Formats: sequence, structure tokens, C-alpha cells
Amino acid sequence: MFDIRPDSPVALYMQLVRQLRAKIESGEWGPGARVPSEIELAREYGISRGTVRQAMVRLHSDGLLDRAPGKGTFVSTRTNVAHMLIGVVLPYENDMLALEILIGSEKAARQEGYHVIFSQTNDDLQIQAQDIQQMRDKGVAGLVIFPATVIAQDETIIRLHAEGFPFVLVDRYFPDLDTDAVVVDNFGGAYQAVQHLIALGHERIGFLTPGSLNTTSIHDRFQGYRQALADHNLPYDDALFHLYTGLMKTDKGLTSLRAMLRSPERPTAFFAVNDLLALRLLEAAQREQLAVPEDLSIVGFDDIQQASLISVPLTTVAQPRIEIGIRAAEVLIERLRGLRVQPTRIVLPTRLVVRLSSGKARSAQ
Repeated sequence: MFDIRPDSPVALYMQLVRQLRAKIESGEWGPGARVPSEIELAREYGISRGTVRQAMVRLHSDGLLDRAPGKGTFVSTRTNVAHMLIGVVLPYENDMLALEILIGSEKAARQEGYHVIFSQTNDDLQIQAQDIQQMRDKGVAGLVIFPATVIAQDETIIRLHAEGFPFVLVDRYFPDLDTDAVVVDNFGGAYQAVQHLIALGHERIGFLTPGSLNTTSIHDRFQGYRQALADHNLPYDDALFHLYTGLMKTDKGLTSLRAMLRSPERPTAFFAVNDLLALRLLEAAQREQLAVPEDLSIVGFDDIQQASLISVPLTTVAQPRIEIGIRAAEVLIERLRGLRVQPTRIVLPTRLVVRLSSGKARSAQ
């Protein structure tokens, strides 16, 4: 058990809800068990009876408690799958990173007796907010959220945090919000990728991204990229930064990428913040009759399955995608059971995988 904290931004009754829910989820209070009275709980936790009543009403509405007039309150004996549900919110269902995070989350949840439902938001904030509310209406105990991109703050997630609703962020986090999150070493992975290109003699290395730096995974990769350049006394200028917005849209012509590659000032190598973007760049280079890696070196990030199967296998930074999902579900379930008190940010290691898409710069040959 952890203490009720009056100085916490989480409402007192929601702090109590989390603790009593944890007792039920863990089996400490089994089905049919009599729950201490409001007066007893108020005395135990040092809070008002009114605050306890708020928590009991919430737990009753969630189907976890039953009231028996004249007898007291008891843990529900009805079959109630809802409180053994975990929701997983993903931006895209056809994205390999998101899919394998879902696979990992479901694997870990099943081992602990939880079921998983999921939604895909098409990276749309309004859809994300609707999906989260629908999952809460279905009675999920907590959420694993792969947040939508482009924004520095997410009002829906801020509200979840303020209400004390259990959730874990994956892939990215919000710097001003102290929450559970499972991410990878984006800075270190990007640094290693760019250092690899520098070792091959490249001095003008482009940074290719599908989104803004408001997304922490992109921001941290950009910082790793910049630091690698600085540590090797290579200049950075804004002409090296390229934003490509057609990644998840129909862009069969690869128009902007091809125009960029036609520029006489184009970099000799690119670090792309994900593999899908790197594959688009590779296709654009081939359409422009540029040989990879002889004319252009490319390094991605993720190590999706396609990376090793294409005509020019992709050098990339591997991240443990399934492990992200496993760890996220584990953290969430530990929080639901009252085993975690302080917010946790887990950073998993990355690994550079060198294949054929990166080669020596012409100046170094």
C-alpha cells in the first residue's frame, strides 16, 4: 500500500480508487469479500468520509463493488471481464512498429490474465480522444498509448493524468508530464547511425523526418544527429533538415523527395528517422537513377522486416519493438496492482545493423 498524498495533482478520491482497485485486482480482496466501511477507510487513509464515498461510488459504477443494504459493501462476485481489460491505442495499424508493440502488450497481458482491445487513430488527435473515451466506457482498467504526433502537449492525456487513470506511453513522452513511459534510446541510436556515416567519409549528412520536433522520439533522434556532427567538427545548417509529409499518404510520385535529390547541394548521405521513410528515399533515389550506396548512403531507424528484404538491404538502427510492448504492459499491470508508486520511464537500448545501403563517400574512395 502507498500513502494518500494531499499534495498530489491526482484527486484524493482517485488515489483511493487506485489503491482499492489494486487490492481487488491482486486478489487481496477476493470475490464476495466484505470491504471495510467508509468510516474505517477514512480512518485508515486519513481522509474524509466524503472522499471515501466518492471512491466507493466510482468503484461501484465500474462493476467492482456491490452494495447490500444493511449488510455493507462487498467485492463483486459477478463475472466482470471489464476490469481485466487493457486498451492499446495505436496511431496506425499497418505500421510494423505499432503492430509489434501491440503483439508485445498482448503477450504480457495474457500472462497476467488480462485481455487486450486496441484501436488505431490514423494519427488524428480527435479520433484518439474518442477512442480513449470509448475504451474507458467499456471499462478498461488502464491504457497503453502510442500518442499521436506533431504536438508538444496532448489535452486528452493531460486529463487522464489529472484524473489518476492508469496509462503508459510508448515510443514518445511529454517532457512536462511525469508519467509512465517505455521508449528506446533515440539519442544514442541516432548518434551511432550518424557516427557510422561519418566514419565512411560523409561530411554532408541530411536529416529526414516525417514529423515535427514536437514528437520526442524525433526530437531525441535529431539531438543525437546534431551531437554526432558536433563531436566530429562537422557543420550543421538548416539545408540539411528535410521534412517529408507524404509518408502515410498517397504519394506515388515521391515528388518532394525526388526534387530534393535533384539539388546540386543534396547531402551525400541521409539519416532517416524511421525505416518507412528510408525506404521511400531509396525508391526516390532509384527513380532518379542514383545508385545506393555509391551516390547516396541511407540509414534508417526501426529495423522493420522489409529492411533486410529489399533490393538494397537497409542499414538501420534496430529497436526492440515487441519488448517495448511487453515492458509497457508489465508496468501498467504493476501500477494497477499497486506495485508502482512513482512514475517510471524505461529506456531500452538500440543497436546499429549495418547492411548495404551505406557505403564510403566518393571523396573517401
